[in-house]
Amino acid sequence: MSRAHKTLCFHMLYNEMKKKISPKNLGYMGSTPGNRNSNTWFTPPEWIDRCRKVMGTIDLDPFSSSDANKIVQATQFFTEDDDALVQTWTGPNVFMNPPYGVGIFKSACLKFLEQWHLKHFEQAIVLINNCTETISFQAIAKECSAMCLVNKRIVFYSTDGKPSVGNTRGQVFIYYGLNVGKFKEEFEDAGIILSPV
Repeated sequence: MSRAHKTLCFHMLYNEMKKKISPKNLGYMGSTPGNRNSNTWFTPPEWIDRCRKVMGTIDLDPFSSSDANKIVQATQFFTEDDDALVQTWTGPNVFMNPPYGVGIFKSACLKFLEQWHLKHFEQAIVLINNCTETISFQAIAKECSAMCLVNKRIVFYSTDGKPSVGNTRGQVFIYYGLNVGKFKEEFEDAGIILSPV
C-alpha cells in the first residue's frame, strides 16, 4: 500500500471516528485541575528531558494545557479549546502523550498518523500504554522508527503536583524520525529498544 493510499485510509477512518466524539468530551491533559483521571496525567520532567535530547526541541504538544506545558515547555501546544483534532500539527518536532478517554485516544492516534503521512513534522515521540493488542498501538507502532518498552511503570503527575497513583499498565515511547541512534542512546537504560522489521 502506498503512502498516499495509507494517508487516505487514515483520513477516512479519522473522520468517521471524529463524528462520534463531542469536543466537550475530549478530556485534554490538565483540563480539570486536581482531577486525577486518565486524561490529566502529566509526563514527569525526567522523561521529557530524554525526549528533548533525542529531537533537540519540542515544537508542539498537541494535547496539553498551560499547566502541563510548564513541564513539557513546547513552543506551541493545543488546549481543549483549540481542539487538536481540527488543527494542522506543524513541527518539526512533536511530543504526544494523548488523553486516554474512550474514543479520544483512538482519534488522537489516527490524527497523529494523518499528520505524519502529510509530512507536517519531521520527528515525533509518542508516549502510550504498551497495550500491544489494541488497534491504536498496532497502527502507531507499525510505522515507527524505534520504540522503548519501559522497564517500569511511569509515575505520572496530576495538576496539583502530586503523583497520580494507580497506574496499572506499562508504557512505551515510540519514535518517528531519522535519529534512531540518538533515541537508543537516550532510552537504552530505560528498557528494551525495538525497531520494526
